[in-house]
Amino acid sequence: MEKKNYFDKAADMSKNANVKAQPIVIGNGTIIIGDIFSTGIVEIQGEVKGNVNTTEDLEVSGKIEGDIKGKNIMLNKASIKGRIDAENDVEMKECTILGDVHAASIILDSRMKGTLYAKEKVELDSGAILIGDIDTKKVAVDMGAKVKGSITSKEINVKDDEFDFEVNPPRDLGAPKKENSSFFNNDVPEKNGENKLSGTVTDDGKENKDKGVIK
Repeated sequence: MEKKNYFDKAADMSKNANVKAQPIVIGNGTIIIGDIFSTGIVEIQGEVKGNVNTTEDLEVSGKIEGDIKGKNIMLNKASIKGRIDAENDVEMKECTILGDVHAASIILDSRMKGTLYAKEKVELDSGAILIGDIDTKKVAVDMGAKVKGSITSKEINVKDDEFDFEVNPPRDLGAPKKENSSFFNNDVPEKNGENKLSGTVTDDGKENKDKGVIK
């Protein structure tokens, strides 16, 4: 019987290292104690006490005590205690989450205690209850969502001088023109038979009748 070289066997294993594995399903009622690593899609309906890492999508409707990582992560009625890290998107619906979430975009419609870190955007649906901070570019919050924490919007391009509320008068504000103002118009018609003053007044306030008279 021909003995196979150990190094030839290692070479065969390396050739298959980049091949996607078949989908893994951890069924309801099954408990896994230990870490899971896969190059295929992983669906967890049962419980895992350990880290779950896949290079493909991860779907969880069960319970995980450990960090999870995947390309896209979909959590539906799941319980997660640990860090969630997705290459693309994370969506959490009717879940209980205790830990931080890192992804390109995040949709939260669950109860969560931790910080949301999103490269692009975070959406809080009406059922979201977040105790923690949000760090992202864009944030959308539906009516009914509750947040206890701070929101930081990255790369905001607003300068301090855009908040200058000083009121400046118009630059070309001039005196009223004589021809357009009744105040300077000597041709204003008399009203109700009132007399018009014609003459001058001296410094002592008396009329100078040599130069003008009261009509």
